[in-house]
Amino acid sequence: SRGLGDVYKRQYYNATAGWQPSRALSLTTTWGTDEMRFLEEGRGAVLNDILAFGANWRPPEQPWGLSLNLHRQSGSSPTYIGFGDSQIMRVVPTDLFDVSGELSYTIREGVSLFGRLGRADYDSGYAVFTKDTGELGVRYRTGPLADMSFGYRYIRNITGSPDLPLPGGSVGSMSSQNYIAHTVLFELS
Repeated sequence: SRGLGDVYKRQYYNATAGWQPSRALSLTTTWGTDEMRFLEEGRGAVLNDILAFGANWRPPEQPWGLSLNLHRQSGSSPTYIGFGDSQIMRVVPTDLFDVSGELSYTIREGVSLFGRLGRADYDSGYAVFTKDTGELGVRYRTGPLADMSFGYRYIRNITGSPDLPLPGGSVGSMSSQNYIAHTVLFELS
């Protein structure tokens, strides 16, 4: 295959299983592994293992439901530094843990309120952050395959210190990527 300007060989395996032990509860899990070996001498390999779990609780004849999702990925990823002829590629370790949950309440047929909370911890060599999100909104069913949501989202992103300083730089010279955002949300899915 050809990709990212380099020749590489890629293998990807994925398995997903679902189980519904009762009318109210459904569970899903996914396992995956991804291996990409660059065929140019000295370019290395990118390896990733992925594990995800989801649970959905919606009691029959009740207006509310609760869902929880966990996602874990560990391995490595290619990172490009610089521009043009001076650009270099490094393969850096990558670690991601993401947890999120949603509580929903049906007001009437096709209209529901929802609240979501989530946290993502990410570390990929040159980038480290923890991102917290909270969201409140209303969801409208616009058709058999479409939903429209309006709401408010709060995002808090806090950066950490990377394990690998950028070549030619020091950790003390890195600029902060910390921010807090308040956003209005419109989503069509």
